[in-house]
Amino acid sequence: MTSLFESEPSQDSQFSQDQVELIGEEGPNPTIYGFSGEKFELHNLRGKVTLLTFWASWCGPCQVELPTLKTLHEKLEKKGLSIVAINVDQDDVGISYLKHFWSQMELPFDSFRDSKDLAMKDFKVDILPANYILDQHGQVAIVANGANDWSHPQNIGLIEELLKDGQ
Repeated sequence: MTSLFESEPSQDSQFSQDQVELIGEEGPNPTIYGFSGEKFELHNLRGKVTLLTFWASWCGPCQVELPTLKTLHEKLEKKGLSIVAINVDQDDVGISYLKHFWSQMELPFDSFRDSKDLAMKDFKVDILPANYILDQHGQVAIVANGANDWSHPQNIGLIEELLKDGQ
């Protein structure tokens, strides 16, 4: 896994031009649903720095990255970071399996479902995992594709700077 700031991009870090064009723009506001069916809209998180991570249960790099998001959550939740995981498994993957998978990973933040790929299309996701950090105004500040080590001090420092900017 790599830091977001290596001088040489790793093969894991790939960005499409469509994704880069989202930086500085207001983030899309797709409606997504929790594993229990509750409706959630991303604009409800305005005022908080939010890391969105798109993942799938079959995605090996996602399984490597998710525990580092747990570490990030533990370090920065009290400072105002919100992490929202968006699962993109198709409808044939049952909710009970996804709930079991999530509990086995012992992840403390919520995961929602995008089985129809609506949020994926809005955010122009073409690789997993795909991560978007939205600032307090709901604008896309960072796009980071591939498995990132969110527990890396440089990545934590970057997000801490975003958190400070909003204070």
